[in-house]
Amino acid sequence: MHQLYFVTAMIQGKPTGTFLLADSNDDAAAKASEHLAGGKLTHLVPLCEARHGTLKRNGLLAYCPPSDQISFAQKSLLDIIDVQLKQNAMLRETVFHLMTVVKERMGFKQFKFTVIEGQTGIVQIHEFLASDLDTARQQAEQFAQEHYHPDSKVVSIQEVNP
Repeated sequence: MHQLYFVTAMIQGKPTGTFLLADSNDDAAAKASEHLAGGKLTHLVPLCEARHGTLKRNGLLAYCPPSDQISFAQKSLLDIIDVQLKQNAMLRETVFHLMTVVKERMGFKQFKFTVIEGQTGIVQIHEFLASDLDTARQQAEQFAQEHYHPDSKVVSIQEVNP
C-alpha cells in the first residue's frame, strides 16, 4: 500500500527535506537514500495512505511528487513544518470534540491534578476525565505511581470548569 512520507536529512551540514511515495518504511528509506548525495537521513515519517481521497481530505495532494522526481531542498522543511502544524491542529480539534461528546453523553467531568515527582521534586500537571472527584483522586494517584516514582505525590486535584 502506497503511503506519503516526509523525509528530512542533513546534506553538506544543512537541513533539508522532501516528500515521497513508497510502499513501506524500507522502500521510503531506499528511495530517499538514492538522492542523498552523501547526506544522512534524520527523519522518516509516514503521513497517510497515498489514496487520492485521503490525500485531498488531509490537504496533502500538492506534496505528492512523481516517484522519479525526489529532491531534497531546504524549502521543503517549511512545507513539512506546515503539514505537521495543520495535522496537529486537526488532531487537537478532534480530541476537543471527542472530549466534549464524552463529557456530555457519559456524564464525565474534566479534572486537573498536580503531581510532585518523588525523586526530582519536579511538578507535573495533567488533565483527564472521571465520573466524580473520588474516582478522579484514585485515578490520579494510580497514574502518579505508574508514570513517576513510587514516592510521587498528588498535591492537588480539582474539576476544570466547563
